[in-house]
Amino acid sequence: MNGLPIIFIHRDACYYLPHSVAQARAISSDSPVIVLGNDGNRGLKGVRHVHYDQHAGSARKFQTIYQHRSDHRIHDELFCFQRWFVLRDFLRAENMDACLYLDSDVLLFVDAGKELAALRERETFDLTAVQGTSLSPHSVFVPCLESLERLCEFQMLCYSDAEWFDRLEIHLNTLGEKENGGGVSDMTIFSLFNQSGKGCVLDLHQIRDETVFDLYLGRPSGYEMKDRLMRVSWIQGFPCGLHLESGKWIRFKTLHFQGSQAKAQMGEFVRLSSDEEKRDHRDNLKHSARMVTLGNWRRRLRRWSGKPAWNPGI
Repeated sequence: MNGLPIIFIHRDACYYLPHSVAQARAISSDSPVIVLGNDGNRGLKGVRHVHYDQHAGSARKFQTIYQHRSDHRIHDELFCFQRWFVLRDFLRAENMDACLYLDSDVLLFVDAGKELAALRERETFDLTAVQGTSLSPHSVFVPCLESLERLCEFQMLCYSDAEWFDRLEIHLNTLGEKENGGGVSDMTIFSLFNQSGKGCVLDLHQIRDETVFDLYLGRPSGYEMKDRLMRVSWIQGFPCGLHLESGKWIRFKTLHFQGSQAKAQMGEFVRLSSDEEKRDHRDNLKHSARMVTLGNWRRRLRRWSGKPAWNPGI
């Protein structure tokens, strides 16, 4: 496969990762689909699995200077920061210069390589994200490794230099994120990276040629809603939403299923054509269900033995 690599970074098993990898594999068939994960999500068919421990040296170095300023659990938030170091070090090791990173609850509905080429023709940018309160890095095109190198350097700077860490917290308060719940996250890093001029992050939530990348289904972002989720209609085989201000149907290039209500519906949006894709998807769902059950029992045993159910970070 010579297409743009599509990379997911995920810890442990979950029931929705098989949906996202199946959809990416189907819509962007020339792209290798890679999961940087651990033993809990090993064994999915049709994707390449690489244990992130092989590329975790820089991530663990960052962990030694990390200061937790988030309302979320440290093992979740720290992992979100560390994933960018893991991604960078993986690209270095594999001599890859570009990729599309997707969160595990994102479904892709566009060829990754063609989309990056189109963006490069019309825009100048270092990375992409989707603008909400902050820049949400759930759909990140990395056009060159150097861009990711600078993001990681900036993230280290923010946590190793007192002045820059103060700027993180000032930036957070300016956005009002503490009132909304959350605190300092890698979204804060992406936003400050962009606004400080250290890098240029392209907002994929801007409508271009009546297409857009979704912020997330549960957030009113100018589209018609139904039952607390964005109402999605299928037009010529693609998911679309009614943009209220313009009255136009806008085609979604991704759908982001953040939150338990949205994730429970991911499977209804997966579109597969070949028998092989459908068979692998079914097998991966069964495999992941078994691994989720096994993981739950392991966490219970850790609690019973007096150990924390989760270790912080990678």
